[in-house]
Amino acid sequence: MVRGGLSSLLLRSCLAGLLLAMATPWLCAAAAAAAPDDSFAQYASAFLKKHCLECHGAETQEARLRYDQLTAYQPADRHLWTIVHEQVASGAMPPPEQPLPSDAERKAFLQWIVTQQRAQPEGGTRRLNRRELAAALRDVSGLNIDYSYALPDDGKVEGFDTGAAALQDAADSVAEVMRVTRRAVEGLRFREPSHGKIIAAEVRDAKDVRKVFDPWKADGITPGETGDVAPLPGTGWLLKPKWLGDRGGFTIRLPPPEIRGGILRLRFIVSVHKPLPGLPNPHLWIDVGTRELVPLEISNATDQPRTLDYLVQLSDINIEPKGLSIRLCSRVEMPYSIAGFENEERSKPDEMIPGGTGLWRPKFDPKAIPVAEQPVPYVVLQSFEVETDYQAAWPPADWKVNLQEITEDSASAERLLAVWCERAWRRPVVKNELERYLRLFDQLRTDGKSFDEALRPALQSALMAGSFRYLTSPATAGEHAAYALATRLSFMFWGTPPDEELNALAKSGKLRDTKILREQTARLLADSRSAGFTRPFVISWLELGQPITLAMDHLQ
Repeated sequence: MVRGGLSSLLLRSCLAGLLLAMATPWLCAAAAAAAPDDSFAQYASAFLKKHCLECHGAETQEARLRYDQLTAYQPADRHLWTIVHEQVASGAMPPPEQPLPSDAERKAFLQWIVTQQRAQPEGGTRRLNRRELAAALRDVSGLNIDYSYALPDDGKVEGFDTGAAALQDAADSVAEVMRVTRRAVEGLRFREPSHGKIIAAEVRDAKDVRKVFDPWKADGITPGETGDVAPLPGTGWLLKPKWLGDRGGFTIRLPPPEIRGGILRLRFIVSVHKPLPGLPNPHLWIDVGTRELVPLEISNATDQPRTLDYLVQLSDINIEPKGLSIRLCSRVEMPYSIAGFENEERSKPDEMIPGGTGLWRPKFDPKAIPVAEQPVPYVVLQSFEVETDYQAAWPPADWKVNLQEITEDSASAERLLAVWCERAWRRPVVKNELERYLRLFDQLRTDGKSFDEALRPALQSALMAGSFRYLTSPATAGEHAAYALATRLSFMFWGTPPDEELNALAKSGKLRDTKILREQTARLLADSRSAGFTRPFVISWLELGQPITLAMDHLQ
């Protein structure tokens, strides 16, 4: 079969998704209205009490898992039951030194879990996949970090990463999520001031690159080779362009960070300098350690510079013993010609193919023409700012959340937790849902932890809840069905949690209206964020993730 008609296929997929989202609440109504299951007491309660609660109960939580609060099978706890089944089925739990269940007990308990798991509506409840979880973490933390870098790959169903059957938890995947969520909350602060070290310099008028770094020499912060930088007072530092395949660039070297799991914040203010008409825009490539950030085309004039902000998780990059290098490289990625300059000939007559990069570019004598007048485009660095061990104030100011004054008391912690859980769980929360997290906060405060130190584990615990890591079916979400529908729509068409408009419609109860549902689907698809749907769909459909079809969109 020929795979064609991509636009038509995408449209059909969108319509199918819309119809599914619209139909799910009604198709599964019978399941939602079913009588409560009383088999928990018969098959699970005694087994957990006898074999599990000593290590995973109120007093002790080995591996940070707790089962004494499980009183019935709930879809939101599906991940916990997956872990229990895996450990009991493999014989890893209970441990050999504890009383072991009989074969009949073990078989009945495992069969009960399987029955409960399979009884869930098809596609009704599934965990967020790798890219969705990363997007949800960015949304709740306010930190623009690619958390997917540290998350394991997802299983696939027919090549796609959204199939519920392939998105089941395993012990190792839960452990990875725990590590990543811990990193997310460690990057936040609430009452404490930022303790990161900042180096910053305005370099528009700086004539000597190395002198700019003199104040930080004692801290081991130095520039690399400066031959690729040409200061132009009044404009900034011109980064001499490289062609694809060339090496070099301007490097800032930092000593090895004391905290390898912290966040590195970068800010660059840049513009472009094009001394002659017809010059293309250069691209700025930034490498942090061995990790390459997304190259950007720079087109801003000197008087209207562009601010580039980056956050990089240090645990996601390789840091050499001698330190961390931040490299800025200006690259010209397209051939061009300039009137009055002949082409730089780099062909190989005997091979009849272009040599080097094969680009068409002007030929000139760099010694005869001042740097600022040469027929090449430059990325201009006007200022830079680097902060190690960065922590962001939460909640972000642009959320405009009215929390009143945050003090050291539990009431302040409760207000912060409420905002956190509502954003993380993508629905309203009530006070009794926060109690377990507040108890953890209070206990850590009693143990001598500061307000911020005690709050972070409570926030992370909320991220490990099923309400954050799972997509709930609108049919089983009860009073939160409209919010579950808003979440389904947003994750399908944007790959992110719902925005304010979707949440407002869910709150008002209008989202279930067929007309409004269609309008919202059209709005989501028309938004540029719909790339969160089309891009992974096309990559999965065309199997571009296979090693044989992997291709870079640029060359190093």
